[in-house]
Amino acid sequence: MIARLLWASLWHDRRRKSYAVLNVALGTTLATALLNLSLDIGDKMNQELRGFGANLVVVPRSTDGPLRLGGLDDDPLRKRDGIPLASLPRIKEIFWQHNIVSFAPLLESRAKTKGGDVVTIVGTWFDRAYPVAADDEFRAGIARVYPLWPMSGRWPDDAADPRGTVLGAEVARKLSVGPGDVLPVIPLDGGETVNLAVCGVVRTGADEDERVFVPLEVASLLGRHDDLVDRVLVSALTMPDNDLARRARHARETLATREYDVWYCSPFVDAVAYQIEEVIPGARVKPIRQITESEGVVIRKIQFLMAVVTVVALSCSALGVFSLAGTMIADRKKEIGLCKALGAGNGQVMLMFLAEIALAGLVGGVLGMCLGIGVCEGISQKLFGAWASVKLGTVPVVGLLSIVVSLTGSLIPARLILRVEPSVTLSGE
Repeated sequence: MIARLLWASLWHDRRRKSYAVLNVALGTTLATALLNLSLDIGDKMNQELRGFGANLVVVPRSTDGPLRLGGLDDDPLRKRDGIPLASLPRIKEIFWQHNIVSFAPLLESRAKTKGGDVVTIVGTWFDRAYPVAADDEFRAGIARVYPLWPMSGRWPDDAADPRGTVLGAEVARKLSVGPGDVLPVIPLDGGETVNLAVCGVVRTGADEDERVFVPLEVASLLGRHDDLVDRVLVSALTMPDNDLARRARHARETLATREYDVWYCSPFVDAVAYQIEEVIPGARVKPIRQITESEGVVIRKIQFLMAVVTVVALSCSALGVFSLAGTMIADRKKEIGLCKALGAGNGQVMLMFLAEIALAGLVGGVLGMCLGIGVCEGISQKLFGAWASVKLGTVPVVGLLSIVVSLTGSLIPARLILRVEPSVTLSGE
């Protein structure tokens, strides 16, 4: 009986109910889109920000002295140990192996040009296929670690350009060379001249502008190093630090067993660094804090902004329902008075009215959910060039929100039902 009355009431006043459905649908569309984006924004933003460079530097444990962005230091000739090239595949064997975007070894030495200028040589990989057990299509190299470096010319091809070189902007200016030119260099202690084919010029505004980037094999030849590199830049997808990560950073030994397991099995930057140290004996892995901390701040601010916009959108939907509910009650006073005259109590009439609104809100929520998923995918494609991951856990949340918005907007107007007097209403006074 109640179901029949509810359906009849909905169908009788379907124009205003459709307005209520549309009101809730608009709010839940935005809520669905932003909720899914908010849950996915961490991974998507992390992938985007990885284009700005490495967030981990692997160095020999015996190395001391300051580390600069890009892993370059003040004195590339001081005595130190190296990291064996043969150990690099182990970076892709850690627990978070699939979070390793790429890595690039660096080997520094110095050489002279024919004009007598001393230049700092940085041997590296540019972009080479480097199949590992976890990923047959994995590629390593500095072009993968720093894809957004402003480049005039092109990155050398590791396979096709055995002497391909990228110059820092300051070096290119001082030596008056550019893409397409040949730069002859000689080891500091003498030896055979090596002709470097300049493929590109990079300008970062940092120390890299004063470096000459060459294939690792060329730097090994100039610097007389055997299968060792000074350091390795690693670009890894990580999550922003929370209280547990900050405690682990300063006092990991104080963590309880369960806390340690949670920290170890979460992609915090310090956890990833610790796991790399486990697989490369004698290595120390240092996060580049300026990058990792800025990523966390940016993501948290974007998530906060999305939450604020969602609350505002749902509040506007609730206000729209409030206006419609007040109008509906004013137009249905005779119907409400008749129900009371036939024996229905205030509670029963209010329950019927709120059930109508809640059902309309649920329909609007379902409609908004479908539209919101489409909006979410469109935004994700526009911003990140990839499909968003739709979280199934948002379905009950959005459904509940649609009902809450409907009831919140109608609770105050529903109190007008208590003031309806059957005798006055039905008499027409």
